[in-house]
Order: sequence, then structure tokens, then C-alpha cells
Amino acid sequence: MKKFSLSIIIALSAFCSKTNAQVGVNTVVPAASLDVTAKNTTGTTSNVDGLLVPRVDRQRAQSMTGTPTSTLVYVNSVATGTQAGTAVNIDTIGYYYYNGAAWIKLPVNLYNSDGALSGNRIVAQNANTLAFTGTSTNMYSINAPTFSVDAANNRVGIGTTAPVNTLHTVSAANSSSGFSFNLMDAPIPNTADDALLRLRNTAVMTTGNKAALGFSNNGPTSGGPSWEIGSIRTRPAASGGDDFFVSVSTGGAQIPRVRINANSGFVGIGTGTADPTEMLQVVGNILASGTITPSDIRIKKDITDNSYGLKELLGLRTISYKYKDEKLSHDRKIGFVAQEVKEAIPELVVTANDNMKTLGVNYAEMTVVLTKAIQEQQKMIDNLTKKVEAQQVLIDALNLKTK
Repeated sequence: MKKFSLSIIIALSAFCSKTNAQVGVNTVVPAASLDVTAKNTTGTTSNVDGLLVPRVDRQRAQSMTGTPTSTLVYVNSVATGTQAGTAVNIDTIGYYYYNGAAWIKLPVNLYNSDGALSGNRIVAQNANTLAFTGTSTNMYSINAPTFSVDAANNRVGIGTTAPVNTLHTVSAANSSSGFSFNLMDAPIPNTADDALLRLRNTAVMTTGNKAALGFSNNGPTSGGPSWEIGSIRTRPAASGGDDFFVSVSTGGAQIPRVRINANSGFVGIGTGTADPTEMLQVVGNILASGTITPSDIRIKKDITDNSYGLKELLGLRTISYKYKDEKLSHDRKIGFVAQEVKEAIPELVVTANDNMKTLGVNYAEMTVVLTKAIQEQQKMIDNLTKKVEAQQVLIDALNLKTK
């Protein structure tokens, strides 16, 4: 009976195909070349409705020859055959169609097949998010190594697919006419208090925390930076706690070289981690081709003649000495004792703003006192010269009388 019914369907199909060039299954008004309508379109019946395409294993699909384009099969096993030839894309169970050269997996999308855009595309996310999750080292990339995301280690590489830090950029050799390998542009107006690049340490606020840039010329496998530049926490935030610093490492810990106090603006060179106590404090020698002190009368007031001179200088003790702290100098020095100078010429002594309130001598202004002492001494010499000359006149007169 089943065979007879099937024969009738085939006969009717042939008739329909001759008259209308359309075939209908479970319908007398096919709407396409082949229109298969479910026998039960609604309800709870357990009868199976659907379309079964040929089921073959990979070896069978791979063995077909002369396969027409658009042929559809269901590969139910990949245990046989090889992923080669026309079966190069058959790597799992599923639907495949023949494109004239090879079997192509259905559905074709970025989740199971490679592809190429046929034109520009725009994704309108609106209020929706687009997230990618993964665990591989090169989980997401754009034209590698242009951009790469290392999901296994939470790193991003620009110019590399193997970033070794949270953000790792590698620039190719610069063959353009410019001179920069990396460039940041931002339309910051000259009235804005903004930075083109801002570094922020978000750790718990602690003395010694740094937000710094590191520099090294020791190759791609070098360790820490040779030079660091940035801000360092030295005081509570309410007291202007971030100072500017420059430091260097020659293989060990960073050694402070320059420090600028955030509150005073004082600059220290060679002062280590200590705050500089003057506008410019240098530990060590200074080599300069000249120094200039503003001395225009138009910027001065309360002008009086200097009263310090020979008397005060004669009361000063000159000494030879070495510093207890050899960071100040290893050399033997000559000079004065600041406490003794303060008793004679207090204006020449400066008290530093450090814990010890260290006293220092303004040797530059000592030249004013030296000049006054020379002037006084020269006056004395002139007076003595006059007396000697007068006495010589008397001597010459006496000599004439005795002849």
C-alpha cells in the first residue's frame, strides 16, 4: 500500500512538473519548484514532519565525482576519509553544500568558517555591548602583528603578537621622512590645564609610590629601565605630596639624580632622596663659564654703604677641612666656619630649611667685604706712603746740612 501511494505521488509530481513546472508535497498548489508542506502544521501530534537530505560520511562525500554545484548533504561521521581535496572543509558533523570546487560547511559564518567581506560594513551597537572572551595568548588580532590581545595573560600588543607587559608596543623601522616611531596627537588648547599623556598610580597612597616613565637602550631582553622620570610620593596628599624626580640604575636599584619639591619648587641635584633646601641645591662641584647676579640700581632700594671690611676679616679664622658626609665631597676644602662668620658678618650666613638647620656661607657676597677691606687697606697704604715721602724729604734735607 505504501509503495502504491508513493507511486501515485511520483506520478502526480511528474504531472505537476509537466504542467506547471512545480512540485508540491502535501499541497496541491505548490508555490515553488519544490514545495514541501508539513502534514501537521500545528497541534501535538507525534508524527515527524521535515526534510531529510542524504546522509553520508566524510569518505563518501570525498569520493563523489562530477558533483553538481549546490548539492546538499549531511555528513554524519568524520571518522573516515581525510580533510583534503574536496573535503578540505569537512572537519565536523553537519550540513555541507558543494560550491563547484569543495564542500562548504553550513551555516557559513565567522563562528565556523573563514570568509571575506564583499564591501564595507557598519555594526550599529546602539545601547548593546559587544564582548569577546577567550583564554589563548593571541585570542584576538587585527592584521597581526598590528594589534593582538593576549587573553591568557591580560596583555595587549601593538606591533607584536607576544606582548610581555600589559601594553607592549613594537615599532617597525621608520622609513618615512618623519623622525618619530610613535605619535600621539590631541587638540589641546594652550589655555587648558591638560596633559597629552597622563600616568596615574592607583595603588594605596604610600610614601615611595611612583608614577614614572622608564627608558632603556639595552635591547628587547633587557630587565628594568636604566632611567626613570616621573612623580614620587614623599608627603601626605594635603601637603603637596608628589615631587618630580629623575633617577638611574646601573644594574641595581634606582639612584636619585634630580628632585623638585612640589611645594617650594626647589631643585636638588645630587641631593638623593632629601628635599632640596634652596631654589637650586647641588651636592658636588659646578662647572660654569660664568655667573651673573642682578645688580641694577633700578631694582634696589634702601641702599646704604657697606660697613664690613678689614676689621671683620681680620677676626675670621680660615680653616682646612673635610666633610663628615662624603656624599657632599671627598675632597679637602678650605674656607670659614659659618658660626664664626655669623658673629662677625651675619648677612653672609644662610640657614638651610632642613632638619638640622644647616648654616652656609655666601662666599659670592664675601667679595664685597673683601673689596671694602682692600679699599681700607689701600687707604692705610696711601697714608703710610705720604708719611714715608714726608720723612724722606726731611732725611734728604738733613743729609744736605751735614755735607
